[in-house]
Amino acid sequence: MTGTPSYINMDNITHTLKNMSNRIFSKPKKKPLFSFMYETPYSLSMEDWELWREEMKKTYPIQYWLREDFCDWFRSWRRVLKERYYEVKSIFNPTHQDIRKAIPKTWMDINNLIVDVNRAMILSFKKEADESFVDWDGTEKHREFKDWLDAAAKWFTEDKPNLEKQRNAAYPPYPLPIEMKEYSYDQLYGKVNELEN
Repeated sequence: MTGTPSYINMDNITHTLKNMSNRIFSKPKKKPLFSFMYETPYSLSMEDWELWREEMKKTYPIQYWLREDFCDWFRSWRRVLKERYYEVKSIFNPTHQDIRKAIPKTWMDINNLIVDVNRAMILSFKKEADESFVDWDGTEKHREFKDWLDAAAKWFTEDKPNLEKQRNAAYPPYPLPIEMKEYSYDQLYGKVNELEN
């Protein structure tokens, strides 16, 4: 089926749009605070705004400077100061503290760094996800992702440390007792290799 559906009345829409445009460009005024102040139009077309500005600059030069130019200058400087404040604050109090703490202050192999940073990102995002208002049961994909996130966080917080403890316990004692010196490599380190894989 092509064209406008039968339940939409195009005449009503056109009439409504015309009324809206008339209302927007009919130039209702904002009442000034004091009687000697000029009135600011509520809305104008771009060309009309330019004409209005030129007229106000000529008629009320000091008032225009205070109300328009100075205010614009003040807002721009306030924005610049806020941006600089945020930059300085970010140096002393950077965002994503948990992730930044995972990066050591010394040299580290990149493969170990990847694991540590991924761990920090997953745990940080899990914490954020648990506190969020997202409906994780809303769709199947949301549920799948939340399940994966929970499983990944459980792996890093519980499963991996347990496997590392088991692996460390599986190493043969040092120094090797006399009865174990005859064992083969597979007998000594087979359990360790199995846990690492």
